[in-house]
Amino acid sequence: MVKTALWSVVPAWLIAAAAAATIALTPLAPHWMLWIPVACGICVIIALALQVATRRPEGLVERAGAAVGGVVGIFALATLVIWLVEVV
Repeated sequence: MVKTALWSVVPAWLIAAAAAATIALTPLAPHWMLWIPVACGICVIIALALQVATRRPEGLVERAGAAVGGVVGIFALATLVIWLVEVV
């Protein structure tokens, strides 16, 4: 169960972190209020698809909650950091 949870949750977090960093560090940064929600939505869909790809019904709710919660948390943190950099 732990191996299934790790290989299906952590990649979603890594994809979300890469997307947030891409938005923050590229010319997309001035339009971050548009791209953060778009990227977050795409990453949530990816996170849920990874959970379905495990083909294991046991623990699905916990894995999906951890994956989606992590993705949303990463984008919330990215939004805060980008906003603070923009304000200062």
